[in-house]
Amino acid sequence: MMSLQHALLVTIGISCAIGPAGAESSVRPPAAQAQAGVHLKNELICEQDETACLDELSGTVERDGDHLRVKLANGKTKVYTTTRQACDAGIYEKCLQYRLVGYYPRQRLFLVHVGFYLEGGTYLLASARTGEHARVAAIPHLSPSGKRLAVVSASESGDENSVEILSTASDPPKSEWRYVVPEDEYALYEFGDWDGDDRLVMRLTTQMGQELLTGLSVEAVRSTGGWQLTSPRAQ
Repeated sequence: MMSLQHALLVTIGISCAIGPAGAESSVRPPAAQAQAGVHLKNELICEQDETACLDELSGTVERDGDHLRVKLANGKTKVYTTTRQACDAGIYEKCLQYRLVGYYPRQRLFLVHVGFYLEGGTYLLASARTGEHARVAAIPHLSPSGKRLAVVSASESGDENSVEILSTASDPPKSEWRYVVPEDEYALYEFGDWDGDDRLVMRLTTQMGQELLTGLSVEAVRSTGGWQLTSPRAQ
């Protein structure tokens, strides 16, 4: 079975994509909760409608069938190519579907969703300067100053069930802190909001004994000792 990392390297090209050009992809990864074409704190999120991002970024990003082409500041073009033949053949480990779902103008970062066969996927937070990317588990949310990104992923698939803070001081962003929920613990975190740049507010669903608790308030707080999770409390 081909690893995700190897598959991504195979199907992402620089300047020229490998693979047949075809009609625009009809295979879509599951829609997330974000609304199409919504501007939030200088974020452009278009999870449900790629056209909203393509229209906004006309001249920089274009779709040509299964090829998503991004013109970079270094003069090169990065091409993300959906592996159509593998998807049509139902080869799940090789089926990768690329779609532009966001842009962060101040940080000059593109957000590309990589959909897997039938369900699931990951996100690439890619530099508009070089095309290099950081892989994240969910749509990132900018802090008020734009110096950090919060990635909160509620999932039942092990390592993807996590909370991560990335710094935009580097290009592409680098992880400052990441908390992965232990496999023997039932806990689903949901992004709430930023309170400044050093406090992330979230909602938590968890199980204590036989009781399922929902809507608990929990925070990730940065101090001199780094980032830490606070104890959950009822709202």
